Amino acid sequence: MREDGATRPHAGRPAQRPARIEWLDGVRACAASYVVLHHIYLSLFPGFPENDGPWSLGWLMYGQLAVVVFIVVSGFSLGMAPAQNDGYLRGGARTFFQRRAWRILPPYWAALLFSMAVAHFLLDEPPGHEVNLRTLVVHGLLLHDVVPSHSPNSAFWSIAVEAQIYLLFPVMLMIARARSAAFAAATVLAVVCVLHLIATHVAPLSRLDHLSLQLYAGFAFGYWASDEVFSARPRFRNWPLTWIAFGIVAALVGLVLMIGFPRFAESYFWIDIVAAFAVALAFIGFVEGRALLPRLLTSRPVDFVGRFSYSLYLVHVPIVGVLLFHPPIADPVLRYVVVAGVLFPAILAFAFVFFLIFERPFLTIRSFAALRAWLIGDGAAVDSSEKSA
Repeated sequence: MREDGATRPHAGRPAQRPARIEWLDGVRACAASYVVLHHIYLSLFPGFPENDGPWSLGWLMYGQLAVVVFIVVSGFSLGMAPAQNDGYLRGGARTFFQRRAWRILPPYWAALLFSMAVAHFLLDEPPGHEVNLRTLVVHGLLLHDVVPSHSPNSAFWSIAVEAQIYLLFPVMLMIARARSAAFAAATVLAVVCVLHLIATHVAPLSRLDHLSLQLYAGFAFGYWASDEVFSARPRFRNWPLTWIAFGIVAALVGLVLMIGFPRFAESYFWIDIVAAFAVALAFIGFVEGRALLPRLLTSRPVDFVGRFSYSLYLVHVPIVGVLLFHPPIADPVLRYVVVAGVLFPAILAFAFVFFLIFERPFLTIRSFAALRAWLIGDGAAVDSSEKSA
C-alpha cells in the first residue's frame, strides 16, 4: 500500500472531468444566502422552533439544512482529487491538513475576533453570557462543540464540526481503498447512527450528540458522490438521480407539513441524513445529466457570491445583530422584506470586503514564506515560494 499520496494513474478511469465543477460555487452561494435570510428572519421572529412569523415565510426556518448542503459540498469537492488518484490524498494526510488549516483558519480567526468585538462593544450581552478569554481560546481551537463556552457568533458551530470531520477524512479514504467509497460512506453512516442511539439512551454519553454526528455522514455521502462521478464503472449513470433527489426533498416537505416544524426539528439527526443523501444524489445527477439548475447556479451573480460564501457565512450574524431594525410596518411579510432588503445587500458588501482582506490572500498565497513576501511587497519571492509549494 502506497503511503506517500503521490499521483497514481488509474488505467480504468475514464477521461478526467474538469478540475473545478463550476456550479459548486453557486450551491455555496445559495446555501450561504439562505442562512443569512434565515438569521434575519429569526431575529425578527425569535420563536424558534415555533414559527412566530407569517406562515408564508415559514420556509426560512430551515437554516440547519443549508449547513447540511455545505457539508455535502465539502465532501464532494474534497473527494474529487482522491477520486482521480486511486483514493489517495495528493501529498498525503499531513499536506491535506496543512492546506485545510491554511484555507479555513485565517478568515475564521479574523471573524472570531470581529464577532467578539461586536458582541462586547456593540451588542447587549445577556448577563452570564459575556464573551471572554475562554471564548477566544475554546473557539480559536475549534473545540466549542466539545467544551462549553459562550458563543459570539451562532454560525460558528458548524466550522468546528467540519474541522473535526477533516481529521477523519484520511480514515474514510483508507476504508474506501480497502473496499469502496460506497462502503466507506455506509460505514460512517452506521457508526454515527450507533453513536447517536448511544447518546440518546445512555445519559453520561449524551454529549456525543453535540458533535453533530449526522454531518459526518453527510460529508461521507459527498465523498461517495464525487467518487461515483469519476468512477470507471458508474452504477447510476442512467438513473434519473436529480428527479429522485427532488422526490426525497418533496417527501421531507410533506413530512414537515404533516407533523409541523417543532417535531421536524426534533428529528434533525435523521432529517439531516436523508437530506444529505438527496443532495449527494443531486450532485451526481447534475454532473451526469443536463439539468437546468446547474446552469442557473453558474450565472454571474450567483457565481460571484459563491466565491466569498465562506466569508459571508462567517460574518453575517454579528452584522445582523448590529444593523437589525424594526420598522413600524404591521404586515409581517412586508416588514421582513423591508428589513432583509436593507440588511442583505449591506451584509454582502461587508462580507466581500472581509473576503478581500482576510480570505482571498490565503487562496493565492499558500505558505508563511509567501505571505511574508507578499506583506513586504516581494512579488518574486511570492512566485518562487508558490512554485515550490
